[in-house]
Formats: sequence, C-alpha cells, structure tokens
Amino acid sequence: MSLIQPARIRIAADLFKFDSITDQLRSDIPDFIPKIRSGDTTQIEIAFFNDGLLLSDLSSIERIVVEIKPMHTEQPQDFDVDTFEEIDLRGPAADIAPIVQKTMSASAIDSTLTLEEWDSLAEDRAHSVITFDSSDTALAPGDRWLTISVTLNGSESRVRTVAAGPIRILGGGQSQLSPPTSEIQQFYTATQSDDRFLRQSENLADISNPDTARSNLGLGTAATADLIDEGNFASQSSTHVPTQRSVKAYVDQQIIPSSTALTPSARYGVYLDGSTGTIDFGPIFDQTMSSSWSISLSFRSADSNCVLLRKGASASFFEIRLDASGLIVASLSDGSIGNGISSSQVYNDNQWHHLALVCNPGASDGLTLYVDGQLSATGDTSAIGSLSNPNNLFLGSVNGSSNFFKGSLSEFTLHQKALSMEDISELRQDGSAGWVAKQGTANLIACHPLDAGIGYQLHDLGPNQHDGLASAIGVAHLQPKQHGFIRERGVDAYNGGSGHRELIDATRRILPLESVLDTAYAKSSGTAFNTADLNIEATTGGGNQAIVGTGPPVSIGLNRSIPIPLTKNYRTFTRRNIAISSSDPNANDIDIRVDYVCIDPPF
Repeated sequence: MSLIQPARIRIAADLFKFDSITDQLRSDIPDFIPKIRSGDTTQIEIAFFNDGLLLSDLSSIERIVVEIKPMHTEQPQDFDVDTFEEIDLRGPAADIAPIVQKTMSASAIDSTLTLEEWDSLAEDRAHSVITFDSSDTALAPGDRWLTISVTLNGSESRVRTVAAGPIRILGGGQSQLSPPTSEIQQFYTATQSDDRFLRQSENLADISNPDTARSNLGLGTAATADLIDEGNFASQSSTHVPTQRSVKAYVDQQIIPSSTALTPSARYGVYLDGSTGTIDFGPIFDQTMSSSWSISLSFRSADSNCVLLRKGASASFFEIRLDASGLIVASLSDGSIGNGISSSQVYNDNQWHHLALVCNPGASDGLTLYVDGQLSATGDTSAIGSLSNPNNLFLGSVNGSSNFFKGSLSEFTLHQKALSMEDISELRQDGSAGWVAKQGTANLIACHPLDAGIGYQLHDLGPNQHDGLASAIGVAHLQPKQHGFIRERGVDAYNGGSGHRELIDATRRILPLESVLDTAYAKSSGTAFNTADLNIEATTGGGNQAIVGTGPPVSIGLNRSIPIPLTKNYRTFTRRNIAISSSDPNANDIDIRVDYVCIDPPF
C-alpha cells in the first residue's frame, strides 16, 4: 500500500439543480474551494442526484466526463430583469478545450450505491470514482474550472453539464523523479540557506586546499564564481568563497522573483477581440523626455503582430507590441531618430506575462525592458528627443484603427519615475491596487486594474482620474459588475448660459445599454452654486433630450460632495451620453459622478 493515499474530493452532482461544486468532505467550511496539490494523485468521487434525491436508475447515462478547464474562459452571468436575481450558473464556455479530461463508461458506474453509503463519506462509495494521476495534476498554481457532464443515451441523447465550479491548484506538490540537473534548481528556505552556507564557509576556513574542499562539498560550478557583492552583485574578491549575506541577497532578489510567475486573477482585466476592441485614454502621458518614466502591464495572448500600447501616429510615438514572431518589441521615435528593443523569447503563448518598460532619457542604456520580473533587453536613448504628440494613448491598437490586440489585459500603470527591480516585483505580486496601498500615489500618472465596471469607462485608481474609455464593441470585462459609475472632473454645467449643456464623452456615448441611473454626486471646485438649477440628462447627442432628474434646492459648496437623487423610471435602450446643464453661472467648475445599475450587462 502506498504511504501517501490519493487526495479525495467528494461531489454531489444534481441533474436538476446544477449546483456549484461543493466538496462534501469539507462542506462545513464556508465558501471552501476544492483544492488539488500540483503533482498529487487525486480521486474525484461523484454521486448523482435529481432534485435532491439520490438516483438509483442510471441506465440513461452513457458516459461521464470530468474536465479541468482554464478559469479565464467563463460565460457571462444572466439575471432576472425585475429582481436582478442570478438565474444562470457561471461556468467555462463549452467550446473551450479542457486542460485535463477523464471519461468513465456506463459499465464502470456503481448503480448499487445507497444514500447511507454516500452519507458515510466512505472512500470509493460513490456512483463514479475518477482518478487524476500525478501527470494530470502537474499544473501551474492557480484557479481552474472543474466540470462534470454526462452523455445521455437513447432518443434523448445529449451532453448535459451537471456541475461546475472553481478548483484551486496548489504549488509545490510534485516530487522529483531524479536529482536536479543543475544547482540553480535547488531551493532552500532562508534559514536552511543561511545554515548551509555558514557551515560550508566554516569548513573552508582552516584548510590548505580550498578548491578540492569546495568540489567535495558539492558546490559545483558555483564554487568557482567570484564573490557576489551584496550591493550590486559584482565581483569583489578572488577567493571565490560565497558569503552567507551575499548568497541570501542573490536568492532573495534574483532567484526567487524569477521563479514566481505573475498570475493575475481571472476576475480582473478585459478581453480584446483583435478586430475592433481597444481602450482610449485620451491625450495623456505626453512625453517630452525631460525626465524618467515607466510603463507596467500584464497581458495574455496567442496572437502576433499586434499592439499592446501606442501613443502617436507616424512621426513621434512610443509603442509596445508583439511582433510577427511573438517577441515583445518596445519602440521610441521623436520623428527623426528612433530606437527599439526586443525580447529574446516569444510571449504569445496564451499565458499571463508581466512587462515593465523603464526609460531614463539621454543614457546609452536608458531604455530597459523587463518581462516576468527579469531583465530582457536594453537600448540607447541618448539621441532621442521629445516624444510629444497630439494623439491619444491607446491600449490594444494604433490610434484605435489598426493592429488590434487579441487577448486579455490587466494591471496597467504609468509612472513619472524609473521603476526599480523592487518596484517591478511589488507590482507583479501586489497588482496596481496593492501598489497604491503600499506606495501611495507619488509619481503615479495612471493606475488601472482594468476591471472597474460593466460599462465603457475604466476607472483610474490614482489621483489624476485618467479614466479610459472602451470601444463600443470588441471589449469584454473578464468579470462584469452589476453596478457602475461615470465620473468627470471640471465640468462647465453653465457652459454659456441657460439651456446649454456639457456632454461627458460626447462623441463616444459612455452610458451602458440597459441601465438605470441611480444617484448623482456633485462637488464644486470653485464657487458654490444651487442644485435646483442643475439638470442631469441622458442623451444621444441629438435634438431630443431625455430628462433623468433634477437636483433638490441644496447649495453645493467648495469641495463638498452632495448626493442628488434621480428619478428611477428612466431606462436606456441605446448607448447614451450624460449631459450636465445649469442656469447658475457659478456651476462652471464641478466634479460629477453618476451611479447606475446595469439590468442586462452588455458583455
């Protein structure tokens, strides 16, 4: 008998209810997600029910299929229009290829199972026992979908998914079948590392032949390398003896970050379709190359010859793209002189990757590309002048018209500083929201998880509110929300007198389809004014104005946010703008936020 028994996950699959997967062995733990350690043999025990009653006649089942699928390929949620109640369970899209698939024929089903045997939680007492061996579970850490489906035979032959839910893969479970082929594959805890190298250094202290001793200790080729300096890892000694401090610093700052891959949550970010989808940030980040700056972004794609980020047309511009081979290429041009750098590895492998582009103007190595926390390429910026141009900054296209990106994007940040290796490591591990929580907003131009909302405005977590605007089609939130808001700073609601309006994003229609406006908030950045004169409208920008609501007679003072209840009987059926107007001349420098509820999420 094996000393290590297979891990067990016990699932009740109801053909009527289609419940989310719950591990019956651990059902007393609230919101428990079934877990598999990477590389561990795992046994999936399944019993079939129909509206809560254990099935005794399984003759209509031809076969059972259990699959593990990527988590990011989830279907949108459906809601009851009147109550917003969820009426459809989320699961992976049916046409997405599984990572792992196991099939059991009808002849292997145990139809003698009783409810008492199932409730006993005894091992192997189930209708179906399907085993994932170590090669099946040797997956990267992270969440996946686990689905159970049955094929029904006879005249009603069809495939029905009867259970679906998240399953978590834990790292570190896969055993080594043979010794590592290289010393760099051996990892230790900080305490083990300190103890190991301290003892080795002590053993070498009083001997006459340190070269032979190092060889006997099994240090391999690492023993002949120069001493690593604690500050810059440069050689500072010809003794070749690694110190406790230098090795620990090297492991902490170089080895560990390179072995920890960023895997953004599948809930965050957007998916662009590769033909029309793009995100417009307006004319921000207009670089004169007078100071250092950095860009950080996470992406996932199997595409090539497409643009991740671009600002500028044919003259001055900066750009990050995947070339025809899948290499990451970063390019700068001032209109006459340009330079580009390229990764040595392709990254269109449909896995999440993190990139950071750091620019120090006027330096021979002033352009630096980091991918997944590691230095990938450097370039010369000493001769490149201003990159300033009037074009908007776009994610996923060139000026919203060509070279469209196909894949997922998340965690986009812009910095008016040169990010350090430590900064990049924190961005990879903590995400943009975690960065703001730890570092604050100093030198932060824009900060976007790219997950905020169900509509078209993607909100900036930084103080500048450089919100992005998604294209009308071709952009899907990885996890759309039921509620959202639209905001605009410095609105001139008076705008020349009574009857005049200022439209929020007038040419791009920002309010989602099938949404109801809820509450508006207004704050004056100048002189106080009265909300009785303030109108907030939803409009197509044409002649007809659909009045949504008017404010109560409340004075809005300087830097004080006032809620303005809106009428609830308005519902958009086409994509709309928000129009702000006032007959009060003082309503000329106000910040507006309009909350809405989306009845039928557009993505």
